[in-house]
Amino acid sequence: MMDKKELRNHQINNIPLDALNTPSKDQEQIQESDQRLANRNENRLIKKRSNKL
Repeated sequence: MMDKKELRNHQINNIPLDALNTPSKDQEQIQESDQRLANRNENRLIKKRSNKL
């Protein structure tokens, strides 16, 4: 029989690596909105530069 520490280590060691690297739904939504904001800011900068030419 495993004690709590052994059980926890066993559980942690058996998590697939891709599960650790997969963002949660909330994280995905945050990343998407961050990307949209970054794209919008970039587009504004491009427009400003082209207006100055």
